[in-house]
Formats: sequence, structure tokens, C-alpha cells
Amino acid sequence: MPTTPLAEMLKSSCLLMSQTNCFQIRIALILLLCATIRGLASAEDDPPNAASIKTQPHYFIAAGEILANNAIVNLFDRLTEGGGSWADVRPDSWMTTLAGPWHFDQDPWSTNEIQHPIEGALYFTTGRSNGLGFWESAGGTAFGAFMWKLFGEVDDPNINDLVTTTMGGVVLGEMVHRLYFEAERAGSPSRFFISPMDAANYSLFGRNTRADGYSGASRISLSLEAGFVAPVVRPDLSSGTGQEGIPGSAGEFGESLTYGDPFGGSSAPFDYFEQRFSLQLSPTFWGIAFFSTGTLITLPLIDTLQAKLFVASCLHYDFIYNSLIELEANAVGISLLGEMALSGGMRFSEELHLDVIALGTSENTYLRELNGIQSLFEEGRDYDWGAGAGAKIHLGLSGHGLGALGLDCSVYEMQGIPGTTAAAAPFDWAVIDFICLRYEHGVAPRLSIGSAYSQYQKVAFYSSLSPVDDCIQSLCIYAKLAF
Repeated sequence: MPTTPLAEMLKSSCLLMSQTNCFQIRIALILLLCATIRGLASAEDDPPNAASIKTQPHYFIAAGEILANNAIVNLFDRLTEGGGSWADVRPDSWMTTLAGPWHFDQDPWSTNEIQHPIEGALYFTTGRSNGLGFWESAGGTAFGAFMWKLFGEVDDPNINDLVTTTMGGVVLGEMVHRLYFEAERAGSPSRFFISPMDAANYSLFGRNTRADGYSGASRISLSLEAGFVAPVVRPDLSSGTGQEGIPGSAGEFGESLTYGDPFGGSSAPFDYFEQRFSLQLSPTFWGIAFFSTGTLITLPLIDTLQAKLFVASCLHYDFIYNSLIELEANAVGISLLGEMALSGGMRFSEELHLDVIALGTSENTYLRELNGIQSLFEEGRDYDWGAGAGAKIHLGLSGHGLGALGLDCSVYEMQGIPGTTAAAAPFDWAVIDFICLRYEHGVAPRLSIGSAYSQYQKVAFYSSLSPVDDCIQSLCIYAKLAF
């Protein structure tokens, strides 16, 4: 009996829930090992005082916790992953791995592009919660990923995990590290769930961070959306011609968060960052999307009461994962951030990001047809690796009594990496764009209503195969509650 997209969505949700439970068990085991490591390293610590601010970085404790995390994950996988043959590491397997070639693996997309960055965020916040700076913690993230690839698995080490764990982990890790302190200052018990390693090291050892010097302050807005998903257009590969559409109404939930002030004059990494998350569910379609940007260095070009224009270097971690799309990009680039006061109380804001995509992925329509939906849950890659260039643009216009109009556009140009394309459907290059146009109007001090039109389009070219042109459109009406 054929399964429906909704059934596959429920199957995927159950899988992610089971992974979450495993993740929580890992955290609990890590906490126990942290206490042991703390006891062994107590000679180098200040007298215990949970209320004190200890800025001395503890490199050995951070490294020990990172290695402990890898050891616990390896042991857990041995016990739960069907015997864990790929996790059955021994000294002889380490020698084989050290001598083996680095390659790109075949793991499912969600493992490589979501689970590994989350693991990287654990490495990163381990460093931050032990007093390490941003760049030192980034080095610790790369160290954790490198040690796992060499000693945590029996397979040959893979390049893609090293890149995505490090770059995605740094972006996610610094965001949750700062948000942890926002929750702590507000007295919120949610701080443990925001950054488990920050909460663990604070609870076990007392605070050991430089976070009290942060100048940023978060501004959070949440939006609940419900709307209609217009027909989804994809090529019919079985006949080589024609198109198939998947229309249907969908419920949508969205979250947007902005931390700090891009024009506040501070140049520390991630003194300003933003993220947007959305979830769509319908009987015929499901999907999640996440876009994030964090500044590294910010310098003013124009800084007056009427106009501001700053140049910054930024890190990005973006992904779209749904019934039809697998897109992920780890990028670094140069940005222009600006705002201007106009006549009549109007304000104009803009962001322009020009990026280098160090490593990205996108679904391979032909491989999806060949492998079927099971490739989402089992070994068997249905996506392509790529690198290239990207751009993200935001334009906003707002005024008292007139509401707010916003345009967001993201473009990703990726070329296939030699040696990583599948022989059954060799990928050359693709251009992918995501556009969202929205208008909202305030109806109460913290409540707005609005509508949004969004479109995702991909044009991809394959060696010896026909080009693919995919498009998804949606129109939503939503309510937005700001905090």
C-alpha cells in the first residue's frame, strides 16, 4: 500500500523524536563524565563559588569534555545502532582510519546537515562555558569533529562532516551560548534546554565564561501562520515530459529572532545575529526551513542620526528540508547593513550579503526517483555536494500607521565537487533562489497580522541528463506576536 506524504512526515517526526531522546540520554551521561573530569583537574581552578565570574580559560577541561562527548556517543551508538559495527573502534581500526583516504560519505541528509551541526554546537559551547573565546571555541569544535572522524568510527574519515560540524556548530553554538545568558538573566528555566553544556558547566563547576561582557541584547518575535500552499511543480521523470502538481492547504508556524544592534559600535563576533525558522504541515506537504546570519567584525561607513551603513564579515548556516527539497549551505562573506530615516516617519532598512559557499547540498531529483523516499531514512544519498557563491538580500520599509513591508531573497549558485557526484545522475551545477515578500500591520501593541508570498525555485543541470526546473509557491495569512 503506497504511503502518503503525511505518513512519511509522521515517520520522519518519529525518527527525529527518537534521535532527540537519544540526545538527551547522551547529555545526561556527559554531565556525569564532566564531574569526573572536574575532580581530576580541580588543582587548576579558582575556589568554587557559583556566583563568581571566573574568566580564566580551562583548556584541558574543555578538551576533556569534548573527548568525553565523543566517547559517550561512540559507546551509545555501539549499544543502540544494531550492534554498532561502524562504531566498533579498536586500535587496529584507528590505524586503518589514519591511513585511509578522506572522502564524502553517503549518510542521510538529516544526519549530515542537521545532526552534525548540533553536535558541533555541543563542542563549541563546551569551550565557551569553560572560558574560551569565540575563535578558541571554534578551534575546539574543529578538534572535536576531527577526533571523531579519526577515532569515533571505523569508516574512512569524511571531509563533509568536518566542514558542516565545524561551520554549522560555530553558528548554532554561539547563538545558543548567548541566548543561554539572556535566559539566565531573565531567570528562565529554559536555559538548560537552550544550551545544555552552558547549563551543565555552570551547575557543576560555577560560571566560567566571558559572557558578562557581551553588549548585545536579544529581541525576539514569534509568528503563528496559517495559509494555502499553491501547486508544487516538479518534472515527471517517468515520462521525461509533463509536470505534476501537489496543491493543498497547510498550517505554518514561524519564529524569527534578532540579537543585538548591528549599529551598536561593537565588533565582537556575534554581537549581532539573526535567525528565521518556519514549519509547514499539510496532508500533502511538510517542511522546515532555517536561515541564520552572525556578524564577525563590524565597521561603520556612515553613522549619523538619519542614516547608518556598516560593513561586516558574516557566517551563515541555512537549510530547507521538506517533502521535496534538501538544501543546505555553510557560507562566509561580506555584508552591508544599513537603515535610513525617511520623511513622514518612514524607515528603510537593508541587508546585502555576498557569500562564498564553502560546502552545500541540494537534492538530486533523479536520485530521489531511483532510490525512493526510503533514502531519507536509510543509507543511500539522494542529494549532491556543491560549492560556489551566494547572496542574501533583505529590504524593509515601515512607518507609523502604515505597517511594514519586507522582501527577503536568497540565491545559491553551486557547482558539483569532482569525485562526489553519483554515477547514476552526475550533477554539474545549479542555481537556487528563495524569495519571500510580506506585509504586516499592527493591531495591538505586540500583535500584528499580515500576509506573505514565498517561492522556491531550482534550475539544475546534469551530465547526460535533462535539466530540472522545480518551483514551490505558497501564500500565507498569519498573526505575529512580538516579545
